[in-house]
Order: sequence, then C-alpha cells, then structure tokens
Amino acid sequence: MNILRTLWRRIVPSSAGDQVSPRFSYRIYWAKTSLSWTPEVREQVLDKLREVIAAPSFERNPYRRVYTIPALAGGKYSGESLACLKEVLEALVQPAEGRSGDT
Repeated sequence: MNILRTLWRRIVPSSAGDQVSPRFSYRIYWAKTSLSWTPEVREQVLDKLREVIAAPSFERNPYRRVYTIPALAGGKYSGESLACLKEVLEALVQPAEGRSGDT
C-alpha cells in the first residue's frame, strides 16, 4: 500500500487549479498498466527505457510518438510518456529491491 501512496504523491497536480498535463495522464496510465506486470517484466522494461532515454537523440516531447520499446505491446510512444513510465517503474522497482534485504 505504501507504493501506491508514494506514486500518488508523485502524480497529483500541485493544486486543484492546475490544468491536468500530459505528464499527469501518462503517469496515471503507466501506474495502472505496470502494476499488472511481473517484477521481472518491470525490470526488463526499465532497463530498455534507460537505454532509450540516455540516447543523445532522445526528446522528451509530450505528444509526438516516435519511440518504440519492444518489451511493450507494440506501437510508438512519446518521449514524455516514456520518461513518465521510467519514473513509475523506478518507484515500483526500488521498494521491491529494498525489501529483499530485509529478510
């Protein structure tokens, strides 16, 4: 449950008067989608995202869909969408890695 609270704090607009940005929508979508993935799939997708985002040609554009990630279900994605997915996956993967040493 703490994972969901952490994600929610990161995706909620700062005030009620703020317009909903594409970034907010992408985070909601990717949080919902990635929670259905296995931890292994999350880590595979995160590794690939890090490669794509680290490329010098990567643009964090909000709408132009130019990037493909083979581990995802096909299609093209915008840079902003992939950056948001990376943030969501890092939030989900990090707590899981922290718990593994607790036992």
